[in-house]
Amino acid sequence: MSDGEVDKLLGECPLFVKELDSTYQSIEDYSDIQKFIKDLEDFAKQEIEVCLDTPFGGEFKNKHFLIDQNIVYLNHGSYGATLKVARDAQRRWQERMEKNLIKFFEVDFPFAIRYVAERLSRFLNCDVDELSFVTNATSGCNSILRSLKFQPNEEVLILNFSYMAVKHTLHYSATFTGFKVKIVEIDFPLYDSNVVVKRIADAITPNTKLAVIDYIISATASILPIKEIIQVCHSKNVLVLVDGAHAIGQVPFNLKELNPDFFVSNTHKWLCAPKGSAFLYVQKQHQHLVHPLAISHGYKSGYQCEFLFGGTADYSPFLSILPCLQFYERIGPQKIMDRNHNLVFSNAQKMAKHWNTTLLCSEDMFGSLVQVELPFKPSEKEKLDFNFAEAIRSQLRKKYKIEVPLMFIAGKIWARLSAHLHNEDEDYYNFTTAVDELLVTQA
Repeated sequence: MSDGEVDKLLGECPLFVKELDSTYQSIEDYSDIQKFIKDLEDFAKQEIEVCLDTPFGGEFKNKHFLIDQNIVYLNHGSYGATLKVARDAQRRWQERMEKNLIKFFEVDFPFAIRYVAERLSRFLNCDVDELSFVTNATSGCNSILRSLKFQPNEEVLILNFSYMAVKHTLHYSATFTGFKVKIVEIDFPLYDSNVVVKRIADAITPNTKLAVIDYIISATASILPIKEIIQVCHSKNVLVLVDGAHAIGQVPFNLKELNPDFFVSNTHKWLCAPKGSAFLYVQKQHQHLVHPLAISHGYKSGYQCEFLFGGTADYSPFLSILPCLQFYERIGPQKIMDRNHNLVFSNAQKMAKHWNTTLLCSEDMFGSLVQVELPFKPSEKEKLDFNFAEAIRSQLRKKYKIEVPLMFIAGKIWARLSAHLHNEDEDYYNFTTAVDELLVTQA
């Protein structure tokens, strides 16, 4: 029997990877999964109303997050923190899956993931057919960079401070075709984001085919003028992949207005969904070029089909994005973002004034993350470097139970402070006091 005859016998692809719109017209009865989703939304709605009765800060942390109450958690930016309502929703999805595995994977999941994608598309203002789900921003960037084909004389731009995993992916991909990875140098401290736009524009040549740009640089916490960068690149016929790992839930954006070619963001960070949940946006004219890292049943069945099912796995993190969208929409995304920004920025300003130091960027370049310079000076036997910063960070963790990333940038030590609804002024006061004590012991 030929491959074609086998394909015909089995069908083009199993039910779970058929074109998603057809799930609504299938012979299957979807009333059961529809009721389950409705009940889950009602449950989340009730839990969120309870959240609204709780003041943001320590009490909110105790009731609505799972963070150890003894930890001063100023590092939401690295791995996020899952809302309890999302964790509870995830458990319900997992239980439903285990009760009837065949029905879940072949009937429930295609319907449910389409529903979540539609809700997410409204939140992002894009077409649902442009979205797929990936486990994190790194895997999304890998899918794009390892799918696109470049010639040996062509260039891909990336910033010097871009996320290391993405830079590694670019260099790895370049070993296959020999395209050039061109690093655009950005100096920090930086108080004028237009400098970034100009540096990128100046770096583009006729051989430049793609620019990989961070929306928010993880290492520096700085928000870049991504809309202007995309416009400059498109004016020179350069495609843009936006690494928006920190974007959703931290900054407001509209994908139709931004108009990136590719965009990826983690929902497990600032949106507070379970770990292993992120989305990938690909404009329709590019979808035929893009494939997931794991080629599976949906190959050649369309962009969403290819990304829908990569094999047996726990897809509950994707489905549990839904209560997080409900949470943000009920409170108001801008209200959450403004509260987090004002909390962390005002406290970072107090620290800089207290220590007679500075912030790494201007206020307009910070969202819910801020970099403040720490006043540590090395002794004659010490060297101010990354290892010095890690030693201080270790003391903060072990002695004071404070979680905060420290960076070595431009010859100085910086603290990347985070703020979310579980944080309050006392967290930053405790951090300031701890640093002051370490300065005394160092002296």
